[in-house]
Amino acid sequence: MKLRSNLVIVFAVTYLCLLGVLYISTTTVLLEGYQEIETADIQHLVDRGLSALDHRVYDLDLINLGFAVKDDVYSFMQDQDVEHIETILLDAAFLGAKINLMLFVNNDNEILYGKAFDLTGEKEAPIPQGIYEHIYLNKLLTDHQGPDSKVQGILQIPEGLLLINSRPITASQEEAPMEGTLVIGRYLDSSEIEKMREYAGISLEIVDIYEAEEKIDFKSALREISDDNQIAIIRLHKNLIAGYSTINDIYGDPILVLKVDTSRAIFSLGQTSVWFFLISFLIMGVGIGALAMLATDRVIISRLTKLEDEVSSIDPNALELGQVEASGDDEISMLATSINGMLDAIRRYRSLLKENERMAAIGETAAMVGHDLRNPLQVIVGSIDLIKKRLNKRGDSSDGREIEKWVDKIDTQTDYMNKIVSDLQDYSRNIKPTREEADVEALMGDVVSSVDIPGDVDVSIVLDEGLPDISVDETLMKRLFTNLILNAVQAMPDGGSLSIRGSLQGDDVVISAKDTGVGIREENLNEIFKPLFTSKAKGTGFGLPVCKRIVDAHGGTISVESEEGVGSTFTVKLPITHLSREDGAQIPQAELEADVQTDATSF
Repeated sequence: MKLRSNLVIVFAVTYLCLLGVLYISTTTVLLEGYQEIETADIQHLVDRGLSALDHRVYDLDLINLGFAVKDDVYSFMQDQDVEHIETILLDAAFLGAKINLMLFVNNDNEILYGKAFDLTGEKEAPIPQGIYEHIYLNKLLTDHQGPDSKVQGILQIPEGLLLINSRPITASQEEAPMEGTLVIGRYLDSSEIEKMREYAGISLEIVDIYEAEEKIDFKSALREISDDNQIAIIRLHKNLIAGYSTINDIYGDPILVLKVDTSRAIFSLGQTSVWFFLISFLIMGVGIGALAMLATDRVIISRLTKLEDEVSSIDPNALELGQVEASGDDEISMLATSINGMLDAIRRYRSLLKENERMAAIGETAAMVGHDLRNPLQVIVGSIDLIKKRLNKRGDSSDGREIEKWVDKIDTQTDYMNKIVSDLQDYSRNIKPTREEADVEALMGDVVSSVDIPGDVDVSIVLDEGLPDISVDETLMKRLFTNLILNAVQAMPDGGSLSIRGSLQGDDVVISAKDTGVGIREENLNEIFKPLFTSKAKGTGFGLPVCKRIVDAHGGTISVESEEGVGSTFTVKLPITHLSREDGAQIPQAELEADVQTDATSF
């Protein structure tokens, strides 16, 4: 699957999961919050409905208070002048006060006068018989303990529901005794409920508690109403919510259920807000995802595609020309740089492999040539010795001296050929040093004394004091430094100076040979340690390669610095290797020997 498709899937799945979490959180947090607001709002509306009822009861109390303290009413209760009271209780008084009933009850709980009025027909009506029970049998309405006492509320009688109010009848003088009770009532009918709706500005309904049991929503509400929860809330459907509360009569018994309903505008607004937020988030996510994918395509995928194309276009048979663009400073540019590094490493290894193959061929040839020339050279050397012996026996003569001269030339050239054979054989065989402790000063002294140095070459040896012994193969070391000194002497045909220096650098002994000879061309500095390369007329090209193999076998390094016409400096760095550990235990020979397989195949 393509990277672009994977990124789209990952982004889509991640965003959908995030959208799901967001949906759950908004529905459980935000919508619950809107439901709480909705609940508080409907509770407030129910309270307003109950307040509207209290307002109608309070209005009735004000009317009663206006009559109960009149001196005319007080006088009637004393002299019981019915004609006089009738002049006060005209129909207009009932119509103006919007009351249906007025009863004057004396202190003996006897009704001295009563009148009922039909507000709809605007005429006097019979006194409802159901009111007598609450006057004669239950004295709650007439049992007043003081002038400020009152009883008010709702009273249920067979004729209907009454808003009832009872106050003691008193004179305007505060010290006058109470002369009975004035009871006034107003039917709680549809017109009265409409006034409650207008006052509260809400939609309300009042239902008899027994009728409420027959309605599903009222019945559910009654099950939820308790002393601790006086308002029940029922969500009728997705667009309507209702609050319910019971209404007690003057005796404290629940007789009515008040219902207030309203639209679920708040919750609907919350749902709309949540969906708007989620849809906006979804649209925004799609937009951001598109921009992110566009940016990812331009910044990452297109560059990776280009990198893939560049890598694919590299010809395995022409790695020397292979390279990818590595611009920038990010992970992709680092990857391109790593690819280029890998290509460089492959090129180096391929070059090294070719060089190793070439070195292997040279090594095999050197071994074969060295072996094949050694026997004829031995015959020639033996024959020269026999000729010299015969010449010595014949005595001194001009012919003998001439022959001896040519024999010496043959002998010299034979020695040179023997050196070539030795170099060939040394280069082709494994070098395994037989290490022993060697004093650097004595070693260098032996080497210098063994070399035939012309008189016009000044040689100096300067070694640091306290230079430690080194664990080396002395024979190989003498071969190494003899070769370096001979090369230095040959580089100074007109004489010069050769300076040999020795010092300790960390765990290595460093020995350098500096001459003032003709120097080495800069382009040849990287070639001199390769076999068969030489700038000498009679060089074999194996001297310095053998020196390098000797140094490598000892775990050291050899380097050269040179300036043409000024001179050259060869530096050999050898690690200090002791024959015993610090605890005195003997070091195994396997650890002392470099055991470097430095035959031709190792190059």
